[in-house]
Amino acid sequence: MSRYIVTELADNFERAHGFYLQFIEQCPDELWGKKFGAWPLWQHIVHVYGCIDHFVLQDGQQPTPYPCKAGNILAFEFDAGATMDKTAMRTYVLTMKAKAEAYINSLTDAVLGEKNAGLSARKKEGRTHALTMSMLAGHAYYHFGTLDTALREYGYKGIY
Repeated sequence: MSRYIVTELADNFERAHGFYLQFIEQCPDELWGKKFGAWPLWQHIVHVYGCIDHFVLQDGQQPTPYPCKAGNILAFEFDAGATMDKTAMRTYVLTMKAKAEAYINSLTDAVLGEKNAGLSARKKEGRTHALTMSMLAGHAYYHFGTLDTALREYGYKGIY
């Protein structure tokens, strides 16, 4: 079974993931909790990686518990006192990346046009594996743009 297209799409997700790891390491501590785009910077990261469960979980698979106090990470509903340090964030990011990789590794080029049953059930409409692959990278890049812009706006060197 061919995995050429899956590999190409996965490379895009892998690249975005690398940017997040760099951001976690390089973000000045004084910016970590500052709001940008209506939410603290660290919440953008939790949101992106929390959405991985939404995108890839299939019937019978269990979601990863939220890594901080939150009502609904997908909707940016965090408890008022919620916080997360960089060490915990890195652990969460790596855990969720492994879930994404397990999903990606289950795909072949032949199934990309087929329905992603888990995501389709959650969205109440048909979503293909190809769209899921696109969303894994596209959503990550969208929020990374916010994080990188925040660095620059606060006078620091951007990552991208």
